[in-house]
Amino acid sequence: MKKIAFFVAIFVAGSAGQAFAGPNWLTGEINNYTAIQGGIMIMLDTGIPDNCAGTGYGWMIVAETDKALTAVLLMRINQGNMGATVYSDGTFYQGFCRIVQLDPYD
Repeated sequence: MKKIAFFVAIFVAGSAGQAFAGPNWLTGEINNYTAIQGGIMIMLDTGIPDNCAGTGYGWMIVAETDKALTAVLLMRINQGNMGATVYSDGTFYQGFCRIVQLDPYD
């Protein structure tokens, strides 16, 4: 049992402060946001998901037509809690990588 606890402790300590990412998702803190005519754009402090390569300056967009995502994002910004995992399907909207799911965390 002590060996298991030791390995769990090593794993937790080794993963603290690291960004978790996959080909279509990325976890990080929203460190910049802006609104444009077509939606709300954000940047994460950890970069962009792999399938967002080519998006301008690391910006990702929640299209204004995605009302639920927009509401969650605005609520998150209003609360001052900026941690989130974003998911993208790799499509581009108005030249920026489109976010199709937003999973906030504290």
